[in-house]
Amino acid sequence: MPFKTAEGFLLRARPLGEADQILVFLTASEGRLSGIAHSSRRSRRRFGGALQPLSHVRLTYFEREGRELARIDQCDLLRSFFKVQQDLRTASYLSYLAELSEEFSRERQEDERFFRLLLATLGAVEAGADPAWAVRYFELWTLRLHGLLPDLTACVRCGAGTGGGALVEASVRGLLCSACGASHAGPRVAAAVLSHLGGFLKLPPTAATGSDPLLVPCEEFLQTLLTGFTERPFRSLRVLREMGVR
Repeated sequence: MPFKTAEGFLLRARPLGEADQILVFLTASEGRLSGIAHSSRRSRRRFGGALQPLSHVRLTYFEREGRELARIDQCDLLRSFFKVQQDLRTASYLSYLAELSEEFSRERQEDERFFRLLLATLGAVEAGADPAWAVRYFELWTLRLHGLLPDLTACVRCGAGTGGGALVEASVRGLLCSACGASHAGPRVAAAVLSHLGGFLKLPPTAATGSDPLLVPCEEFLQTLLTGFTERPFRSLRVLREMGVR
């Protein structure tokens, strides 16, 4: 089979032996793509500085029938986000962004909207957006693009508005108003959180921001929805919290 090309972001690199690496990309045309890059830890000619975390690259690869991993032959750097990752706080958030992208991307299934979401979010951070709020934006839209975001404005059971806050109920995959959720023990979310995040659905990531008191409850609400799907916490976010980063 001939070589193929794809535009992608490097999500993860893992050493293999003394010179090789297993690379995981989010691509526009192939979704999540994993492959072996032989001698990538030594070859400057074929890879250069293109294997930094979240590098935007054009990769050339070869697929062999019956092999789970592609062979990554070359990566040409299109855009580097290395500079913004010199800041520890930003680098920590972008590490979580990469893990989240890998978790929700689909192996060899085109998902250009998710790819464009990552591109826009990284661009916003590079332009000076607060990485904490940019990541909240990315989490929200990840849920929406994958059909996991409940209606933020109405009770899933009776249709009443959520202006008085709501309860997150995994069994009904939605939000319950105070009356319908009275007998449930799920986590509650304040009306201010729902209203603020709902506004993000109408904004570009460069405009995603908020007050400090809203950041933690927004994160907790979105994490409830995300981990309700993954059924496990995100390792990079746990490390970020252990470092005391907000």
